Amino acid sequence: MQDRYVTIEETKERFSASDTAYQKTKRTREEKEALINKTEKELLFLEARLKTIYERLETLETKIDFTEETSSLEIEHLGEEKERGEKEKIDRESSMAALKTDLSNIKKDYEAARARWHETTISIERKRNALGPSGR
Repeated sequence: MQDRYVTIEETKERFSASDTAYQKTKRTREEKEALINKTEKELLFLEARLKTIYERLETLETKIDFTEETSSLEIEHLGEEKERGEKEKIDRESSMAALKTDLSNIKKDYEAARARWHETTISIERKRNALGPSGR
């Protein structure tokens, strides 16, 4: 009878350790989900901003009509603004590419954490079943 009690206590300790690992993995998974959501929102924001810049650039390009007399200062100013817009566009596109890469890596980490969480859950359930009705 004493051996059975020791076995049950050992199983309870292993169950407690597995439950702790489960809780840690669950927390990690939830944190990664939140980070994924934040990154996706930021990506959507940047895409909308890039679209606005494209539209503004198109507007500026259509405003430049070289048939009318335009001062060289205006042309120079518009050219500089166009260059800044194109530079901003390149910067945003590189930022978006980096965010997409980060998002991809985060999703991979999330899937790995989710797989560990699933394995831990199965392990805990097996240990509960091993404990039998007295362990629950």
